[in-house]
Amino acid sequence: MPKAARLFSLLVTIFDLLLDAFRFIRLSLQPRGSLAAENLFLRKQLALHLERQVEPRRPRAAAKFEPAKRR
Repeated sequence: MPKAARLFSLLVTIFDLLLDAFRFIRLSLQPRGSLAAENLFLRKQLALHLERQVEPRRPRAAAKFEPAKRR
């Protein structure tokens, strides 16, 4: 893979990780009732996926991030 493509891929992964970190911080500051409502929605969504036997999507690069190995 060319260096430019690897650099772009790395930047996209870093950007995704930063977005996830900001989401985590934002969600950790939400009121308890909001968290309960979100859990209820996600449980309902999971039940629908299990009922319809929907195949899970492949994870993006940021979801399966592994640190680079040292040479």
